Amino acid sequence: MGTFLVGLIFLYVDIQYGAVSLLPAFVGYLLLLGRMRAFSDYQSFEQGCPVAVVGAAGGGIGWLLSLFGLAPQGVAAFLLALVSLTVRALTTYRLTRGMEELERATGLDMESDKLMTAWALLLIPDVGKLFFLVPQWGWVSNLFYGAGLLFYLIRFTGTYGVWQREKERGVCS
Repeated sequence: MGTFLVGLIFLYVDIQYGAVSLLPAFVGYLLLLGRMRAFSDYQSFEQGCPVAVVGAAGGGIGWLLSLFGLAPQGVAAFLLALVSLTVRALTTYRLTRGMEELERATGLDMESDKLMTAWALLLIPDVGKLFFLVPQWGWVSNLFYGAGLLFYLIRFTGTYGVWQREKERGVCS
């Protein structure tokens, strides 16, 4: 669970020092990619791998540009943020669908339907954050984004935790 959770934190939490992210998204993509490959028997995890590779490459390039003070501005920054949002959403969608497949394959009640609901609820403020660039409304978007992220991480931890506990007991493979 740790690798998935840390990957999601790197992917969704953006703490910056100047213009450089201290939790670069490309690290999150690489962590998720490594863990999803471990579940490559499941179609959704497998389908998420190429998207995570694209996210890691794009995120790495973006991080290097910001490190050297060459981050895009204006419309280019908005378009890059839109592409980043799309890749992040597709990666976590595949991750969430993979958990549903894992639930079906093992017969465990992992409540993956609630995880999908949490993913959809996270997507709403994630998209909103992109469009609430007006300073006086940014805090509202960040508040909903933080709540959505917390809800998704709690649901993910619960869903994956069921499988992990049962695996340790030897109930599933």
